[in-house]
Amino acid sequence: MTLRVALSAGHHNNDGGSPLEKTLTGPLCKAYADAFRAAGADVRVITPNDGLGMFPGGLRKVAQKVVDWSKNDGWTADIFLETHTEGVSNTNVRGVFSIYPDWGSDVDQTVKNELGLKIATAISDVSGIPVREGGVLFGPGVMSRMETEVGSHGDRLGIFLVTAELAATTTRLIVEHGAHSSPKDLAILQTPGMLAKIAGAAVKVICDHFGSSVIAPIEPVIQINGFFLGHGFLDYWRQLDIQGLPHPLGLPKSEEQPWTNPEKKQLTIQVFERGVLSFDADEPDPVFRVQGLIIGPDWGKNHGVDFKQHH
Repeated sequence: MTLRVALSAGHHNNDGGSPLEKTLTGPLCKAYADAFRAAGADVRVITPNDGLGMFPGGLRKVAQKVVDWSKNDGWTADIFLETHTEGVSNTNVRGVFSIYPDWGSDVDQTVKNELGLKIATAISDVSGIPVREGGVLFGPGVMSRMETEVGSHGDRLGIFLVTAELAATTTRLIVEHGAHSSPKDLAILQTPGMLAKIAGAAVKVICDHFGSSVIAPIEPVIQINGFFLGHGFLDYWRQLDIQGLPHPLGLPKSEEQPWTNPEKKQLTIQVFERGVLSFDADEPDPVFRVQGLIIGPDWGKNHGVDFKQHH
């Protein structure tokens, strides 16, 4: 099956939200879009520019897009996911969790009893952000809309009210990817490459849940700065790119080349202006076969890469 996915970036609309949270939810949304597409899913992102832009309207209008696609286009999402991070006054509160609807008879049992915790656990495993502790009505890693204490006109509640008519066909949830008010969670979320890892782990869980096991399409090879960039390296490089900001890796400065790491592991690497990408063909999980390394000025000397020849 081809999984249909609707995505939106939390607070990238007219309904308030922390400026700090917006710097995280937009790139998170884009990372999810990239990861779902790499898995072969049919993805529609409500927030402009795959989540990096701003939607011209409130959250209810954001959610209405999912309903309109179903009514007008015959495109009914299997899952509608909105990216968020939590903000609370207590900086010791941290953790990742999923929020599900519980308005009257509209209770998403799938998210409540299975998928929500699986997503939270997968994100925790790759990031080190703990799974949020449970409360009175919810277990670890999940929270009902009711227990968020967001009122009937609250920003987050809107997506559930508007999309209630799709409850029988569409799994709807909000994922809180840690707390931006926690210095520990924030530091992890701002680590280069981390959002792509988080999205990749969550997407794998979601695709497995829906039985959407699709081989990722091969990326084209393009030429940048006089060097070829393609496949997993190109996909990872694009995931790190945030429009309007300097690219954390910069431009490529070498072709792909073999390298033996200090543990005698044979890898393929590609050198960039401010970092190196490595490919491990033996990594069982395709999400983690490509890894990024931020390097210092002595990296090339210590590892047999002549940076000067690439200037």
